Amino acid sequence: MQPQEFVFVLTQFLERDLGVAMQAQETESQPDKGARI
Repeated sequence: MQPQEFVFVLTQFLERDLGVAMQAQETESQPDKGARI
């Protein structure tokens, strides 16, 4: 695996992880939206 590929995969993983975390925070602050997830 090339270093560039590793960085790309790592970035994609972190972005997805961050997205999930942000979504969870939004759900906590807005209970009405949390019901649909």
